[in-house]
Amino acid sequence: MTPAGEQAMLAELRAIRRLLEANRQQPAPSRADRAALTRVLPVLAATFGSEIWTAGEALSHSSIDLRIVLDGVSAKRLGRLLRRAIGQDVDGLTVASEGTESGARLWCIKRTS
Repeated sequence: MTPAGEQAMLAELRAIRRLLEANRQQPAPSRADRAALTRVLPVLAATFGSEIWTAGEALSHSSIDLRIVLDGVSAKRLGRLLRRAIGQDVDGLTVASEGTESGARLWCIKRTS
């Protein structure tokens, strides 16, 4: 197989993995999670748009609104909240995991409506 063929196969496998992760049945978020997500997701979406980012980048971002809603939250805690919310519709927004980079999970907020 040529290097180009290997790269194409690898890209397809990554796409299949993302689809499988997105379609995993997640339990519905708890009321506390849903309340936190209702506050956090709109601010994350407004700050990052459709770009991918890490929890650490969200915590170190200069956005005042983001700093207010994430006050006292660690990157690990934010990551766990987002992981529990993957694929769940929260007021027209959903969380997607876009793989990892240097050991940190990459996140993206998508509109569902």
